[in-house]
Amino acid sequence: MPQFVKPAMSKRFVPGRTMIYMFLPESEPYCNSRCTGCYVLASESFKRRVKRSEQDVIDDLRNLVESGYSVLYSTTEVLMNRRYIEMLKTSKSDYILTNGKKILEKPEVLDELKDIGVTQIFMTANFDNSGLVLPDRKAFSEAIGKVLDANMELVVRITLTRNNVESMPGMIDACRGLGIRAIQFLRFMPLEKGPETLDGMSTKRAFELLETERLRNPDIFLSAGGALGSQFRKRRFCCPAGKEQFVIGLDNRIYPCIYLTQNENALGVYENGEVKIERTADIPGNELDCPAYRYYKLRSKSGEEN
Repeated sequence: MPQFVKPAMSKRFVPGRTMIYMFLPESEPYCNSRCTGCYVLASESFKRRVKRSEQDVIDDLRNLVESGYSVLYSTTEVLMNRRYIEMLKTSKSDYILTNGKKILEKPEVLDELKDIGVTQIFMTANFDNSGLVLPDRKAFSEAIGKVLDANMELVVRITLTRNNVESMPGMIDACRGLGIRAIQFLRFMPLEKGPETLDGMSTKRAFELLETERLRNPDIFLSAGGALGSQFRKRRFCCPAGKEQFVIGLDNRIYPCIYLTQNENALGVYENGEVKIERTADIPGNELDCPAYRYYKLRSKSGEEN
């Protein structure tokens, strides 16, 4: 059986100043889906959002790139924006995150994306035992067929909760049956009500299963997203959130992470095109675990004590 070729997504996050820029389509509905725990619509910065036109978004993205930042965009469904081509070109994005619905409505969008250098399509898979409300499974299956037919690199993201972690082998088999050869596992973050997130024990179990599945599936790229931390990885690291990597929230305030857009986590402000960072993030706990997980764990304990 042939070995997998590492997808380009495995090389994207390199040391350096990174800015994640959050924005929304100009008008409602802000998304064509509503997933549990959406880190954009469930963000606390959404409550304080500053309205931005599509031109404002493009100008901000250009300014950040020209200021020397590696820019990653963060929105609901980027293809819902009329000027998504300009947004992707300006931020120098070689990828998009999509739920697939727009690809089904307008398959020629894939050719448009290829023409501007987009090579990777990230899509979230919906497995019923996660306890999450995620994009429609049928639409997902049909859309990935079009992506693969277009010879674009497809990376499927699967969100892990305590409900579905033991189902990892079956989920990988289901993806294989659809022709998927790159899977990234994520940890559910409780921005709003939903299933239980992975605790330390279940996170360790996820990595044990991942190692077993890598041996069983040598032709599939299996990745663990940064939110799963690194204490159970062979290669350990500390998350750069709030130190080298920052987020401009929907309210133009600066935060350490897309999951940490609460008032108390604000680190500065993006004002008149200038990034003003006043402090770095300092969240207690094991630095090998995800800062967002540590934050929600502490907040949960505080709530129990109160």
